[in-house]
Amino acid sequence: MTVAAGTWTRRTGQSGTYLGTTTTTNASGATLTRTNVQAKRLALVVTKVPDGGSIRVYWNGAPLTSSPISLAASTTQKKQLVTFPAFCPSRQEP
Repeated sequence: MTVAAGTWTRRTGQSGTYLGTTTTTNASGATLTRTNVQAKRLALVVTKVPDGGSIRVYWNGAPLTSSPISLAASTTQKKQLVTFPAFCPSRQEP
C-alpha cells in the first residue's frame, strides 16, 4: 500500500484484528492506495468505533458506493466486513 495523502500508522501484532495488522489515520482527507489489483470482488475488514469517521472506496477513480461508508458505532466492533458488488467481468487496476 502507498500513502498518497495524510499520515498513516501501521501496527502489527494487534490481537482481535484481521491477521494481527491495523492501518489507521485520523487525518481528514487521508488517502491510502493499493495498486496492481485484479479482482472479481472486493471487501474490507474494518473496526467501527464511537466517533469513527467514514471512508470512500474507489476503483480506477470511480467510487464503489454512492455515499461514504460509516465507521461509527456505539461500541467498538472489530472485524466488521464491508462488501461491495461483484465485478463482471473481473476488473484490473492499471
